[in-house]
Amino acid sequence: MNSRERIRICKQQERGGSLNANLVIRRLTVLCEGRQYVEAAHLINRLSSSALCMVACEMPLDLLAEALPYSSTLLECLFCRLNSLLKDNCKASSNSKPNVSVDGIIWHLVKLFGSPYEYTLMKKCEKLVLYIGLWKSEIKCELKEKEKLMETAIQGLGFHGLTHLTNENGNFISLQSAIKSSLQLHIETYKHAINIIDESDSHSNSDPANSSHQRLLSLKYDDIQKRLISNKTLLTKLEVPSLRQLYELVENLKQRVEKDKEALVCMNHIKKYDKDVNFKECAAAKIMMETMKGCKIVESLMNVALNENLNSKSLSQHKGDNNSESDGYHSDHSDGSESDEHKILVDEYNLMFKSLRLDTFKSLSESNNFHIAESVKLKILFSIVVIAFRLCHNLRERKLSETKRILCVRAHDSTDRHRDAANAIENSIRNYLQSTCDVFCLDEVENSISTQIYTTLHGYSCINQLLDTLSIYIEKVSRLAWKLSNQIPPYNLDADFTLSTINQNKHARTSRSNQNSTIIQQFLWPALLRDNKCVSKAIVVT
Repeated sequence: MNSRERIRICKQQERGGSLNANLVIRRLTVLCEGRQYVEAAHLINRLSSSALCMVACEMPLDLLAEALPYSSTLLECLFCRLNSLLKDNCKASSNSKPNVSVDGIIWHLVKLFGSPYEYTLMKKCEKLVLYIGLWKSEIKCELKEKEKLMETAIQGLGFHGLTHLTNENGNFISLQSAIKSSLQLHIETYKHAINIIDESDSHSNSDPANSSHQRLLSLKYDDIQKRLISNKTLLTKLEVPSLRQLYELVENLKQRVEKDKEALVCMNHIKKYDKDVNFKECAAAKIMMETMKGCKIVESLMNVALNENLNSKSLSQHKGDNNSESDGYHSDHSDGSESDEHKILVDEYNLMFKSLRLDTFKSLSESNNFHIAESVKLKILFSIVVIAFRLCHNLRERKLSETKRILCVRAHDSTDRHRDAANAIENSIRNYLQSTCDVFCLDEVENSISTQIYTTLHGYSCINQLLDTLSIYIEKVSRLAWKLSNQIPPYNLDADFTLSTINQNKHARTSRSNQNSTIIQQFLWPALLRDNKCVSKAIVVT
């Protein structure tokens, strides 16, 4: 029996009797299997409050999450009804709230927005994100927390570099090699120390009477001198400065273990909700950066939706007109052309690669103080741009959250009048950050970039001179990243830095590239995106 036949039989059963919960669950299952999500939404709209609560707890939400964005109509209708039910019965205890989990839905949306997507996806899912945010108000904080954990984990992945110690050839060595050398030094030193102790008279003469207070006060000059020479010889052997390195190396090893634990915790969380991701082939940093991107987009959708003054009328929209499920928020917005101001910012971003980056690279290459490979210099200049954008986006969201927390702004659980005021405050904060981009203090961002460079390259003796040379580059990159991050909507960098086949839509070769090759060898400059559309291509070497 195919899905259409089962749907026909369910309709006949419905017309022949009352609309009870068991029948609804059976019918919804059949409709979902047949991808009849609009008709399933109509069925949800006709349920009574008690039947809705029973059905909501039994619905296969995990399967509906996997079917997104096609199932968004049904899920929107469900959570719209649930929110309306709570709004009508606001004095009810928390126990009356149906146990409907939304974690699987939210993290599937994060997965969708973390990967390349079309603009229509955002329009299809924005109201679903709003209703879920109203249903579980703490979900936004959970996303923000996971986002911060992943950012910390990504930074920790770059902590596993070479140590500041060198081998006999003057090359920096790994932590394991440094610990091995230090342990061998300890073993040899302790063996010599044991021989010194065995050869001393004080070791052989262990009579307690010789250590009594009366005996110690009766020692002669020669006895004290002999004891001093013996102890000084042992101390000199044990007080070798290089022995202290082991404790520093062990502490470094402990930090690396914690960093890897943080990364695996984040990866396991992603694996829990995303069964399709290929952990064996994809880089861990790329997976976490895509997830962070998805978290940011879902959070921004919650903010934008709350700013549209969605009152009780919009929450009950599905009740009044059954035909409204497929219009409005599912329609496309026509994309207007970039304004002059935005074109200037994009041109400034392109000019930074052609001018500022080139000048800085020449300064690093012409100086005799920097014994650093050319590939490392290129990676430093590229990484500064990526780190600056990530820090600026985080700073913007943190300033917004801090201001709202100080003013006790909670738009999701307030009255319509208070919600309007909260939305006005949030819009004012965003407008203020945008209008003060040129003068906003970015010392925090610049210092954080310098710290990360120092942590990664601390083994180079020229690190301080390197940071001095990069200071102007860091300052100007941070300022432009802050400007682009505070536009409405904001600009982002393409987080896909996989060395794969070149994509003509978002990659551009350098003149020194192999024009016959399509394999990317190195990224020199990241692509700039806005509304998930490439406005400035990445510069790559093939």
